[in-house]
Amino acid sequence: MNPDTRVAVCCYADDAVYVVENMPLYQHHGCPITVLSPADSPALLPVVDCRMGGKRAYIGQDCLDRMRIHLRILIAEHTENHFLIHDSDSVCLSPKLPDFLYDEPDTLWSNLVHNGIPEQQPGFPPGMPHIAFQPPWFMSRKTIKALLDVSEGCTVVNPILPFIDYWMVEMAIKGGIPWKPLPLAMSAPLSHDIWQANAEGLRQVRDNGFIFLHSIKGSRHAKPFVEARAQYVKDHP
Repeated sequence: MNPDTRVAVCCYADDAVYVVENMPLYQHHGCPITVLSPADSPALLPVVDCRMGGKRAYIGQDCLDRMRIHLRILIAEHTENHFLIHDSDSVCLSPKLPDFLYDEPDTLWSNLVHNGIPEQQPGFPPGMPHIAFQPPWFMSRKTIKALLDVSEGCTVVNPILPFIDYWMVEMAIKGGIPWKPLPLAMSAPLSHDIWQANAEGLRQVRDNGFIFLHSIKGSRHAKPFVEARAQYVKDHP
């Protein structure tokens, strides 16, 4: 199950609590785990491998530079060829990762969302799809190296879209890196007690087998989705 794969979780010191609470959903893959955090906001957790680098920043140049540093850490300091990369509020409900990820190992897989925010539309370069690659991400060592190689010539942050999610899109397009949306994935305000979002999310998990979720902030929010997943598995033996 999940051969030659490492799970990585990106967080800051103060949202490491979500990582701790969601740890069973990272451990159930049976893979080694690395927690990645900024050097100025380190998350030092017991049991798992913890690595630090870059600066704390939600958006902007420091944010993108930190992501590059973390990707370099993954391929420089670990031997696996496949990486499931989370933020502190993303999870995969299935212990076994889908076979299609390994069938196309050099594809950049993401929790893809379409961007329709009016004020952000001018930030998309001509020909760039108006999408974002949100977590979780699944990629190979070769794909990480390709992202890093192309990023060396694209180090200036986009002032309108200064987010990792859009940086990944731009790097994939410029580098000719194949990419696909993760099936069975949802990115929605699942941790904000918004009834409609939670009801739809639970329905997708329980009835349609969705497994890749963002955002799930800790065990209180994860619990109903874990239960919905158990119901799906029971109904689809």
